[in-house]
Amino acid sequence: MKIEFSFNEILDKYKKVILAVLLLLVVAMSSYLLWRENYGKPELTKKVAELEERVKALEGKKEEIATAPLEAMISASTVSASASSSVVSTTVPKESKSSTKISGKININTAGAAELDLLPGIGLVYAQRIIDYRNTHGNFGSIEEIKKIKGIGDATFNKIKEQITI
Repeated sequence: MKIEFSFNEILDKYKKVILAVLLLLVVAMSSYLLWRENYGKPELTKKVAELEERVKALEGKKEEIATAPLEAMISASTVSASASSSVVSTTVPKESKSSTKISGKININTAGAAELDLLPGIGLVYAQRIIDYRNTHGNFGSIEEIKKIKGIGDATFNKIKEQITI
C-alpha cells in the first residue's frame, strides 16, 4: 500500500488548522513585542528620567550664566588656593579683556570659565564647552586636544597655545 499526498490536498484538508496556528503565532509575537516595549525596558525609563533631570539642571546653569555679570563670575572663580577661608575677588571691567595680559599659563584641566574667558578667541561659550568636555571625557592629555572642542580650530589654537598648559 502506497500513500501519496500532494501539497494541495494537505493544504485543503488542514488549512483551518494552519491558519489558526499562524494567527496564534502573530498574536503571541505581537503581545511579546508590546510587553517588551512597555514593561521589559525599565532601565530605559530610568535613563530617560535621569537625562531629563540633567537637562533641567543644565538649563538652570545656562540661565545663571546668562544673567550673571562678568564681574561676579570672575569674583566667584578667584578663590585662594591656600587653606585660609578668605576669598580673593578681583573686578575686571568688561572692556578690559582684550587688554588684560595673562601672567603665567592657564591650566585647561583646572581653570574655571572666567579664567578660560581671558584667553584670546575664547569667550564664555567656548569656556563652558571646554569645561563640559573635561567633565565628560576627563582631563586633557595634551594642549592640542583642545581642538576637539566644537568651534576651536587651528587658528584659535595658534592664538592660545603659548598661554595654556595641562
